[in-house]
Amino acid sequence: MSKTATQSEALLQWLRRREDEMSAMLEELVSVPTENPPGKNYRLCVEVLESHLRRAGLSCERSVYEQSSESGDAPECLFATYGSGKRALYFHGHYDVVPAQSSDQFRPLRKEHFLFGRGSCDMKGGIVAMLYAISALKEMGARLNGRIVLTLVPDEETGGKRGSAWLARQNLLGRDAIGMLLAEPSLETADLSSLRTINYGGSPIPDIRYVMLPKGDYKVIDDWFVSAV
Repeated sequence: MSKTATQSEALLQWLRRREDEMSAMLEELVSVPTENPPGKNYRLCVEVLESHLRRAGLSCERSVYEQSSESGDAPECLFATYGSGKRALYFHGHYDVVPAQSSDQFRPLRKEHFLFGRGSCDMKGGIVAMLYAISALKEMGARLNGRIVLTLVPDEETGGKRGSAWLARQNLLGRDAIGMLLAEPSLETADLSSLRTINYGGSPIPDIRYVMLPKGDYKVIDDWFVSAV
């Protein structure tokens, strides 16, 4: 077995042992009804997310939307970083969900390996997966030639004005990026035009050469991830 295959199997085993932990975190997130519109419970969700990020030993910072007088909670973006160096691979996700038909949808239900609830797929489950992927790399001592930056934003369900688009206007989205992974389940293809999903109303981020999606194949990017795949 090759070194890469051995490392991959070790990472998968680490993750499999933490299925209940991941499920518990997802249940906690689903229980926070971050309905958008209008943008409810953003601050509470950010506090839950930041607690998990810091517990995982990741450096974390918030960026608050400058025009917080609009309806709903003040939108906040979160950045968590693992690794060092200039080059960055971005993991990108949103924590808002479309409005529910019933409050029961925010009472998560787990059946064996599946968890049901508003936002469990789009995309709080993706947030949990990305956080634990970083945690696995960290705990297994994977050597990275750069940083992984987890970016969590609000307002994706209504166009991203107070989330990704605002970060882009502030030049905070995709800095020093070599690639970006989206845990967005509704995207089917991986190409640079997909970055319009992140940078609403703007142009694709020029420095990002690859976009990886959950339905696509995970592959080595510029040999950057070679020691961690």
